[in-house]
Amino acid sequence: MPPLEYSKTEASAPESTANTPLLKPNTLVNPESAKKSRSGTIQLPTTINNSINSKIVASTTNNQMVGARDCAIVVARYTLKGHSSIVHTVAFSPDGKLLASGSYDNTVRLWDPATSVARYTLKGHSNVVYAVAFSPDSKLVVSGSWDGTVRLWEPATGLARYTLKGHSKDVFAVAFSPDGKLVASGSYDNTVKLWDPATGAARYTLKGHSKGVFTVVFSPDGKLVASGSKDKTVRLWDPATGTARCTLEGHSGTVYSVAFSPDGKLVVSGSRDKAVRLWDSATGTSRYTGEDHSNDVYSVAFSPDGKLVASGSRDKTVRLWDPTKGAVHCTCEGHSGSVFAVAFSPDGKLVASGSWDGTVRLWDPATGVTRYMLTGDSGSVFAVAFSPDSKLVASGSWNGTVKLWCPATGVLPRR
Repeated sequence: MPPLEYSKTEASAPESTANTPLLKPNTLVNPESAKKSRSGTIQLPTTINNSINSKIVASTTNNQMVGARDCAIVVARYTLKGHSSIVHTVAFSPDGKLLASGSYDNTVRLWDPATSVARYTLKGHSNVVYAVAFSPDSKLVVSGSWDGTVRLWEPATGLARYTLKGHSKDVFAVAFSPDGKLVASGSYDNTVKLWDPATGAARYTLKGHSKGVFTVVFSPDGKLVASGSKDKTVRLWDPATGTARCTLEGHSGTVYSVAFSPDGKLVVSGSRDKAVRLWDSATGTSRYTGEDHSNDVYSVAFSPDGKLVASGSRDKTVRLWDPTKGAVHCTCEGHSGSVFAVAFSPDGKLVASGSWDGTVRLWDPATGVTRYMLTGDSGSVFAVAFSPDSKLVASGSWNGTVKLWCPATGVLPRR
């Protein structure tokens, strides 16, 4: 998902209403103070109220009926509290023993998902923590911040290992290589940097983008890095040498999200131009352009078997695509606001989506039908993630909370 607001010249809010928040870089927001503001640039999104133990729910926005949802409704009762502002990113450790969350309160928090207990609060950043990721062995956490730094932490102790300095502007994306020997970071300074997490040293600075980089990801075999930028391109890099492999041109708007297929042969990208594009990672050629969304595409993801691509859009839908046919498999409708985040469960049986409407939905990827609508947030949901065993879903919200559900039942786990 893109920064909520990253440019004075490209100031488009997630929803085209007068109540849409506009958050500029280096502006920290407390949800409680935000909802008191009527004339400023920040205001809480409308909450969604739902009946409990009912299979039909009526959603209201600004006291107007939006519609009914024919699905199982679960209201959140189990919440991880501690952050004092927006939670923008969540990630499970590969061993499933920890959950990390990054917030506009400048901190990273580590939680025990089995008990809901907060393990550590990682302090050191001086501005918004926009991205977090675990190393493959779960022994390190990396965070990227609007303070221009990347930090490495030891989750076992909560101590900082290294502060990686080199970017001159906000860091929007971080990722570990599959072997854990490299960290990639993408910044508004137009560069991608590769770091050695063992020493904290910068290995390479990847230059080529002409505008800010919002997303970075390693291929499953670690032989490529893909980056998406405000310059409307996706670039593929060789992390072993720090050289550019190819530039994927075709989008006519900012590229917000990129992902590799499980076999690494395809790259999918989602853009402000409303399009989902599939690319051949070996040649950089465009394989397919999906133009079925009617607004910005904020998030894209491949299914674990590579047979489907999910995309979440400002048009309030999730679409599932068949990458072999270049066609829409199904359209998942039900959200009443922009869809900021999508994720497949590791077992491939569910797709989760987080929305401006304050809900998380779990969809059946075979049919596009909502299995559960998870409610209880008093603000937009910006991040969703599945645990490695597919038994938990985590979400990060505008109201500064992290929530956990059991996707098999839609119910929040009990202590």
